[in-house]
Amino acid sequence: QGVGDDEHGWAVDGQNAACWHAGVDRPCGMVWPSKRKTKGAMRELTEEILVGICVDLQKKEIWFSTNGTWEARPAFGPD
Repeated sequence: QGVGDDEHGWAVDGQNAACWHAGVDRPCGMVWPSKRKTKGAMRELTEEILVGICVDLQKKEIWFSTNGTWEARPAFGPD
C-alpha cells in the first residue's frame, strides 16, 4: 500500500492530477510537468517541484501547493 491508500492517509499526485484518501482518487488541480525518457518507462518529473501542505485542524481541511502556489480550494475537507 502507498500513501493515501487507507483512512489514515492523504496524498497528492501531480503527475496524474489526483488526490488520494482511503484508497479513492479524486481530481485535483495540481499538474507537475513530467515525461517518459524511454518507451514503457515510468514518467519522471522534468523540473524540481516543491510541494507544500497545510492542515487546518479547526476547519478539518488539507491544502496543497506547488512551488508556493496554493490551490484555490482545499484538496480535502469535511465533506
